[in-house]
Amino acid sequence: MNVEVRFSFENAGKAATFLSDPPSMALKPKEKRELTIWAYPTSPGFLQDKLICSIGKNPEPVVFSLCCHGVHMELEVSPLELSFDKLLLH
Repeated sequence: MNVEVRFSFENAGKAATFLSDPPSMALKPKEKRELTIWAYPTSPGFLQDKLICSIGKNPEPVVFSLCCHGVHMELEVSPLELSFDKLLLH
């Protein structure tokens, strides 16, 4: 008997800091599959959310707390001017 597992985030409507793939999966008994989770912080600081796993007909979802730390990126290039030789563009 297969079971359908759906994944969502508690703060999905407010900010899309965390993303998962796939959004759902069908699992056979004792089957294991990989769920990929990405964090894309849009502002500096500590960000958190909860991954909600709704499993088939189970009345209670399984919840995992997630967090990441966003930082302001700075990039400095030295020298300020870069020159390239001829470059073939297709």
